[in-house]
Amino acid sequence: MESRVVDVYVGNLMAAALGSISLLTLSLASAGGADTPLAADSSTADAQTSKVVTAANALLATLSADQQSAVSFVYTDSAQRAKWSNFPTGIFQRDGVKWGDMSAAQRTALTSLLGTVLSEGGLKMVQQQMADDVLKSQGGGGNLTFGSDQYFVSFLGTPSATTTWMLQFGGHHLAINATVAGGNITLAPSLTGGQPIYTTVNGQTVTVVEDVPQEVKDTYGPAQQPGRGAAGQYGAALVK
Repeated sequence: MESRVVDVYVGNLMAAALGSISLLTLSLASAGGADTPLAADSSTADAQTSKVVTAANALLATLSADQQSAVSFVYTDSAQRAKWSNFPTGIFQRDGVKWGDMSAAQRTALTSLLGTVLSEGGLKMVQQQMADDVLKSQGGGGNLTFGSDQYFVSFLGTPSATTTWMLQFGGHHLAINATVAGGNITLAPSLTGGQPIYTTVNGQTVTVVEDVPQEVKDTYGPAQQPGRGAAGQYGAALVK
């Protein structure tokens, strides 16, 4: 299989693609960066937050005692808070419970949780990015490990409608950092990308990860439009 590698790197406002397409009540206010936890928020949780908390607790209920220990961190754990990257396993080590170690029921519960945090389009984008099997089939070389099994979930703090906590989910070219503070949810900082975006199978171009939704492109300024490198092989959408 010949693969044309086209990367897309996206910054904080890519959260709009993930969260605001259909979740109109989702707050995308900046959390101040990966090392700065939001202050506790005693505001009343709205219906969307209540759904997220219910889905998070449903996932936790499916985990074994060892998995619950592995997935849980205190909210003030600054090292875990910053433990996200675009790099694959082998270059960067994530902590938590990985997709490859989860049962079918646990994967369903995790997907349901992601579906409450993200819009329908955002969840689809995450699922496409997890289909990292093109690179897996090609082999990463050295100790690099690709594939959908290498995506990790973790929680900082205890899912709650009143106290602040964070859901982390990520792997190669994907980092979702969703902080829940009462009625507010932030997806900043988050990263979405893909490698490859397109590949060639039997002479036909196949889309692995779809383009940024048009409703998000419409918000870009002139300096934020996607472009291509000189060789026409790399695209970049940089959103600040």
